[in-house]
Amino acid sequence: MSRISNTRLRTREAASHLVAAGRRPHELTVDLIYAEIRQGSRTTINDELKLWKDEQVRNDALAAALPAPVADAMLVLWALAIDHGEQVLARRGEQREHADAATRAASLARACAALEAEVRTLRALLEERDLRLTAMTTELVRVRTECETARQTERAAAAGPGAPNVRSRAGIDASGHAPPAPGGDSM
Repeated sequence: MSRISNTRLRTREAASHLVAAGRRPHELTVDLIYAEIRQGSRTTINDELKLWKDEQVRNDALAAALPAPVADAMLVLWALAIDHGEQVLARRGEQREHADAATRAASLARACAALEAEVRTLRALLEERDLRLTAMTTELVRVRTECETARQTERAAAAGPGAPNVRSRAGIDASGHAPPAPGGDSM
């Protein structure tokens, strides 16, 4: 189903409005319509105005073939049908907009839930990484302390028996082990 352009629709509306205001259909020109709608190309307006005028001629011929009360009743019925159709179309448009909005809201809710789950996962990974970093930092301090103690012991041994007792300054007990670092586990 092809879509009628806004210019074509507005051309028809303007023509109907001008006729309702007292102009005769054959008096309508492209310039009059363009002055009403202020949009579109004059070629599009001209094409649609010709179609509209042809429809008016057919409608007038039909109305001339019918008795006046029947033609008037038919026009009233036709106006009511058009009004009803426009109302139904407007309601369906609103329903479609509400359905689209509900679909978008559900989609956004799913996306939000997925992002929240991802944030929880990333926070757990970050916490786990922080715990590993703390453990590694503690281990590094312990190893550095052991290395420094070993260097001091090595220097003391190299200095000979007359050197001051480095073991007692470094806090090494009689078994040759350094006490555990503050806050660290002894091994």
